[in-house]
Amino acid sequence: MKPAEFFRRMVEMRRRGSHMAMQKTDVRGFLTVLVPDHRELRKGTVRSIIRQSGVSRAVFEDMKPF
Repeated sequence: MKPAEFFRRMVEMRRRGSHMAMQKTDVRGFLTVLVPDHRELRKGTVRSIIRQSGVSRAVFEDMKPF
């Protein structure tokens, strides 16, 4: 699966304050990633989102914005 397809398959499940819960279903079950809805994200926050999403950092950096 291409990384862009991975994030397109994630659906915003809920929003509370300035955070979104994005979720997708795969063969292992549900994958939920909490993403802050801020203009800019700190490096550590981006690393955490990448780690939670299950996509490698190199693949994530190669992704093009939608």
